[in-house]
Amino acid sequence: MFGEDPNKYILNVQNIYRNSPVPVCVRNKNREILYANGAFIELFSREDKPLSGESYIRLQVEIFLSSLELECQALGHGSAFCRRFNFHGEIYQIRMENVSFYNDESVVLWQINPFPDYPFFALNQSGSNTNTSDKLTIWNDLSPGTLVVFSFYMLGVGHATIARELGITDRASEDRIKPVKRKIKEFFEHFDLFRVSCIYKGEIDSLLSIIREFYGVK
Repeated sequence: MFGEDPNKYILNVQNIYRNSPVPVCVRNKNREILYANGAFIELFSREDKPLSGESYIRLQVEIFLSSLELECQALGHGSAFCRRFNFHGEIYQIRMENVSFYNDESVVLWQINPFPDYPFFALNQSGSNTNTSDKLTIWNDLSPGTLVVFSFYMLGVGHATIARELGITDRASEDRIKPVKRKIKEFFEHFDLFRVSCIYKGEIDSLLSIIREFYGVK
C-alpha cells in the first residue's frame, strides 16, 4: 500500500510531472481524472479526423485505454504493464500502474511515451551503385509510426492489412511508404532489389524485431 492519503500520492505525481513532456494522468475507480499534466491535456486535445481511421478519433482511443485501465484495476495493487496504442497515426506506449491505499481507495497512474525509436540499419550496397559510401541515412529521419508501416511493408504485408493493424487508412499507409521508396530508388533500381539485399544481409531481422516489439512479443 502507498499510504493512507491518495491526495499525497497525487501531489507527489504532480510535483514530478508538472512540467514533464511525458503525458501523465491519475484516475480513480470511476475513471475520473484526478490529475493530468499539460502534456496529457495537449495530447488528447487534438481535433478528430474521422475519415483518417479509428486512431484519429479520440473517443475510440479513450475506450481502448479505459479497457486497459479496467484490466489494471482487476490485477490489483502494485500491478503494472505496458501496452501499445495508436493515436492520430502515431504509435505510443502507455504504462499503467495500480496504486492502492489503506482506506480501500485506489488509482491508476497513466504514463505515455512515443513508441520506442530504433537505430535502424544503414545500407552499404555493393554492385552497380558504388557511390553509397555515405550510406542511407533515411532511417534516422523516420518517425516510429512510419518505421512500423515500413517494417510491415518490407515483409510483404499489403496496405489494407497494415491499415487495419495500425488503425489508420489505406491511404495513410501508402503515403508513409512513398517518400521512403523514393529515397531507396536513389540507390536501388527496383524496390525488390532493396528487399532482397536486406534479406541476404540479415537486415530483415531488424524489421522482425520492430514488429515483435509492436505486438509485445519476444
